[in-house]
Amino acid sequence: MSYSGTVHCGHCYNKGHNVRGCPALKKEALANPNSWNAQKYARIEESKKRVKVCSYCGTGGHNRRGCEKSTEHKVIFRADLKLWRQAIQKWTDDTGLKIGALVRAHVPYYDTNGEYQDPQYADSYVSAVCLVNNIQLNSISHYASIATANEWRAQPYDEPAMLMTTRVGAEAQANHHKMIGLGLPCIAGIVPQFGVDHWDRAIDRKNHFRNIDWEVVSPGHKPIDPEWISDKSLSDGVKRAFAGGKDAKDNSDFRELSPEQRTQLRMYVDGTFLLNELIDTSDTKEK
Repeated sequence: MSYSGTVHCGHCYNKGHNVRGCPALKKEALANPNSWNAQKYARIEESKKRVKVCSYCGTGGHNRRGCEKSTEHKVIFRADLKLWRQAIQKWTDDTGLKIGALVRAHVPYYDTNGEYQDPQYADSYVSAVCLVNNIQLNSISHYASIATANEWRAQPYDEPAMLMTTRVGAEAQANHHKMIGLGLPCIAGIVPQFGVDHWDRAIDRKNHFRNIDWEVVSPGHKPIDPEWISDKSLSDGVKRAFAGGKDAKDNSDFRELSPEQRTQLRMYVDGTFLLNELIDTSDTKEK
């Protein structure tokens, strides 16, 4: 299928059908039963007889596109994503996290003397002060708030950091020393610090996720694009999460916010709760 949504046949290259329903292929196969096209047509017809197994829910009789469970999960995912993005956008407004903001980051880095600074060595460590150059939120979803989701524990290897910053005072250093990528921090009530694994063992997100210990010390001037919570952006987020292909996720990967999380996020978004009144819900507190 092309980007315009028009189906093109891989055999005859005409519009309106694919190779599985190509009348030209069928005609050629019937005309010459011993040809390669006849073998191709026979394989297609045989595959139509096999019982379909959905790659999302694992049951037979339908495919991923017609899966009722997938459709149900998409509705839940979109609603949770919208609520969570509204909360994150309000958090950026409340904290002043905008382009041009200064943040104090407790992360490893090389100072202007070329010496490695590591927060593990508290006696000599000095936190990095960084200027926010870019805020990348499109690749982040509410799964970052769900302690059983992989996105809560670690930054996906193929996704950019949430913040790209330049360390103040490092202008003369090489880019790989002065540029510091920062991830989504732990935010009480929004992104919990603690969770549990499949064996009910306590997990501290800060021990798994790099470069997330930072705070805004001076507000910026350019807010994030409100398009981030538009219908189109939400639809794009759903498509990415439920896309097919060799790396497609299935029913076992689906997560949703807890009722406690949803209630608290709604109360924060509508102004009932202030940011400093949010708390991690009972299912995400440290054990």
